[in-house]
Amino acid sequence: MNKIFCWFFIFLLMAGCYRSNNPQKVAEIFLHDISTGNFRHARKYVTPNTLSYLINAESILPPHDSIKSHPVFYKIEKIEMNGDTARCDIIWDETKENLLIIRQQGRWLVDLNI
Repeated sequence: MNKIFCWFFIFLLMAGCYRSNNPQKVAEIFLHDISTGNFRHARKYVTPNTLSYLINAESILPPHDSIKSHPVFYKIEKIEMNGDTARCDIIWDETKENLLIIRQQGRWLVDLNI
């Protein structure tokens, strides 16, 4: 019985990791977090270079609660993959933008390349 429970736990753990290990899912999670002001959670989905920009944005933008009640509209239009890079075309608050999502050490991460 313990062996079955162990395998079930490993399966759940792997399934949880897989869900956010593709560019589409990473873009969805990142955009949702940013649009609702959840910068702390968004940190898990960015490259080290982007992390510093995220921390700075968090310090100058309104508190999480005020953004959460008025989230920014966003829509993912398309994602084009090319090896370890994916370009995500989005609409962010009625403006066309794009995100660069790169694979680093097996994980897809947003790179704002500012």
